[in-house]
Amino acid sequence: MLDSTTYASMLFLSPKNDHHEAVQWLDTLARLSQTKKQLLKNIASTELSKLLQSSSCPTHIVEWIHMVAKNRDLSLLPRINASYRRLLMQSGIDLIEATTPKENPVVNASLRRAFGAEAVIVHHTDPGLMAGIRITTPTHSYEYSVQSQLDQLRAIIADEERTM
Repeated sequence: MLDSTTYASMLFLSPKNDHHEAVQWLDTLARLSQTKKQLLKNIASTELSKLLQSSSCPTHIVEWIHMVAKNRDLSLLPRINASYRRLLMQSGIDLIEATTPKENPVVNASLRRAFGAEAVIVHHTDPGLMAGIRITTPTHSYEYSVQSQLDQLRAIIADEERTM
């Protein structure tokens, strides 16, 4: 059994690796490992590899996850994901996460211009956000959404009701 940092380093240092794709797939696989623990515990590494190949997962990531599954270490995926993110930070690569109510290709292009070509942009969707955007960088979080404005209004009203 290898540890999460070793697995993350193996993927990070792979010559074919694209950090953007790796982060997207690691996020997906880590979520899957937390919600479908029994499924991942019982699935054979070859079955998982076939499933990932059919979903357009890059070959080097399929081979890497096949190795993790063969070693029966799929339960480490959330920690591998965290280790991979630490490796990005230690390498000086910014990980920018954007959340919008629905997929928006303009957001990625705008963030790429703002943070540079080296930044890894991860775009999440959250229909509950209503409208606007939430951006998280290594050092700051920005919330420009209708949901955050409604939350601020609720807090102001609650404060005023307490002081009455």
